[in-house]
Amino acid sequence: MSVEKRWQVYPGNTSVCQGLSDRLNIHPTIAQVLLNRDLRSLADVKQFMSDYSDFQITPFPEDLLRPVLDIVSNAIKHKKRILLYGDYDVDGITSVSMMMHFLKRCGADVQFFIPSRFIEGYGLHISVVDKILSERIDVLITLDCGVSNVIEIGAIKEKTQAAVIVMDHHTIPDKEPAYDGMLNPKSLDSKHDLYDLCTAGVVYEFMRMYTSQFSIDIDVEGYLDIVALGTIADIAQLKGANRLYTQKGLELLSKRKHLGIRAMLQVAGFDRSQVSPRDVGFVIGPRLNAAGRIAHASLGVSLLLSESEDEATEIAHRLEKLNIERRALDGDILKECMTLVQETITKEDRAVVFAGRGWHAGVIGIAASKLVEKTGRPAVMIADDGSIGRGSARSIGDVSIYYLLKSCEEHFINFGGHKQAAGFSILPEKIPAFQKALREKAKSMLSQEQLRPILTIDAYMKSSDISLDFINGLNKLEPFGQGNAQPLFYTDDLVPVEFRTVGDGSHVKASFRSKTGPLVIDGIGFNLSDKMGLLNKSEVSLAFHLGLNEWQGRVQVQLQLVDIK
Repeated sequence: MSVEKRWQVYPGNTSVCQGLSDRLNIHPTIAQVLLNRDLRSLADVKQFMSDYSDFQITPFPEDLLRPVLDIVSNAIKHKKRILLYGDYDVDGITSVSMMMHFLKRCGADVQFFIPSRFIEGYGLHISVVDKILSERIDVLITLDCGVSNVIEIGAIKEKTQAAVIVMDHHTIPDKEPAYDGMLNPKSLDSKHDLYDLCTAGVVYEFMRMYTSQFSIDIDVEGYLDIVALGTIADIAQLKGANRLYTQKGLELLSKRKHLGIRAMLQVAGFDRSQVSPRDVGFVIGPRLNAAGRIAHASLGVSLLLSESEDEATEIAHRLEKLNIERRALDGDILKECMTLVQETITKEDRAVVFAGRGWHAGVIGIAASKLVEKTGRPAVMIADDGSIGRGSARSIGDVSIYYLLKSCEEHFINFGGHKQAAGFSILPEKIPAFQKALREKAKSMLSQEQLRPILTIDAYMKSSDISLDFINGLNKLEPFGQGNAQPLFYTDDLVPVEFRTVGDGSHVKASFRSKTGPLVIDGIGFNLSDKMGLLNKSEVSLAFHLGLNEWQGRVQVQLQLVDIK
């Protein structure tokens, strides 16, 4: 089933782009990309394109830092017991790993706990009270959770003597927990350098300030590879401190200095010299996430804390097997759902919502994302274990899946999320009524135009401008990621010469020639085989990223095709 995309091209500003081009000696099209990234002054553009070596990060304010620094310092000095309580995603795993490693180097008595996705679920669980009492914990530090746990932290303060520090990056609620100290970038002005940090970045800022305050000789920049991993995997905006830390962190990841990450890349068969944000998102992140999705996230922490090659390699192999299992599980669920689509979904349906007894709750979110791609509709999937249903939802186009689910919230035990993704829990007996209600709400609330996925394009490109020099200039805008998407262009200045399917038959390999010059260029389009018929036409428009293809010592420009019209 092919889903037609809407192309939305940023409005051009020829005069401003030419001015930037002249001042900075860059191509006018690259200047347009910079404008599209909401950079509105020459100073902003220069900073964005710099190597950030002289960029000074404004830290958390003293009134926020001081309580946290003093509590931790006091705990280390007096040998008090510290418990780290983290989340089971990559941001949680990286945050716990860095904090464990750092505090141990500082001489702390520290241990960690990560809840099970299937037992405790997300966030700080009330059972932590018993753990604090039984383990005689003096300081609890929550990582990537805690900011919304009013009841749980209230119980900790009522029933134990433990101090509570919250390190989180999620939205701060109207009613805050009774913590003793909190570092959360959402407490800062939205223009602050730290505002877009994920928790891995918050931990790094804590370490940076702790070593500075107490004159501790630890090179905290050596942790930036793990910070970059958490930042990219958590899809944090690559602005301010995130851009600097990710830029430096990717350099460290490419050098393979971290024992656990090096072992993981070797086991995964990753042999490229440079590690890109895409590699973090599609190679490293899924393998760490597989621990929390299929088994337990503590395995990911163990990898990042490995101290020997043998230990790291053994854990990396276990994570590789879990990731293979995860792919098989979500593949099986998706196959089952596509059969249900053919049997039950009509053209009038504006959303798909399926439930399965025995579906694995750890992979339904991934399957829902793929179902969106296949059907062109928002997808809601529920893993029903007989006692509770755990739902995961993904959106498309202009549709807010959060508000669509909110219209049916009377069916849920609880739910939460945002425009593009959401989750909920539901009693099994309420699932049929919810499915019916959601389909009806989708029909009344959503238009066909809203369902069409949007392709946001930076600029038109003439074929004569496609060159190695242009790509080298474009690469100065890296790292690409959330808030700084890899630039996307379109052209109608190329004519298909030859084309064929490759791989499993779903991908397209093509060659094009310029209408106006001698240029011949190759292109690769993943999952675009259904568009191949369009390449029989002499007039086509191509939406593409620009990349490089290295083969037998030769480097050539390659179009990474995204869509064809």
